[in-house]
Amino acid sequence: MKKLTQILFILLFGLVITLFVIILKSDTQIKFVSVTEVYSASNLRKDYEKKIEDFETQSNANLKAFQSEITRKEKLGTSVEEIILLRQELNEQQFELSEQYKEKSELYQNEVWQELNSQIEEYGKLNNYKFILGGTGNGAIMYVEKTENITKDVIKYINEK
Repeated sequence: MKKLTQILFILLFGLVITLFVIILKSDTQIKFVSVTEVYSASNLRKDYEKKIEDFETQSNANLKAFQSEITRKEKLGTSVEEIILLRQELNEQQFELSEQYKEKSELYQNEVWQELNSQIEEYGKLNNYKFILGGTGNGAIMYVEKTENITKDVIKYINEK
């Protein structure tokens, strides 16, 4: 079983090398984009982060107002049972808002990535590139010649749209 795995790995590695040799010998243009840099610099991400911050600010204001109402009722001598119920309601609201925040963050992040991928594809087509490789810093792309890095051009294109 171990030998079979080794043989399959060698064959796969050979296939990948052959594919790259064929691509490099052709007129195919291969470019590189640092996707983490594009994401960080994109106006889309900044816009969605602003929406999340606004949601968080509004949620915190609502929770603070409710907490103030509980404090006011405590000072007025409201029954312990009612105060306990109000505090439970406050905890439930905090939990619910925390869940909404997570959902909105995930939704917004997915929307940003979908839009960025779409715009990078559009950029590649406009410039007649056959491949745009995306590096995330995880070691999948170990080296790219600086002249093949189009990250800044892609950021400019996306942010001007």
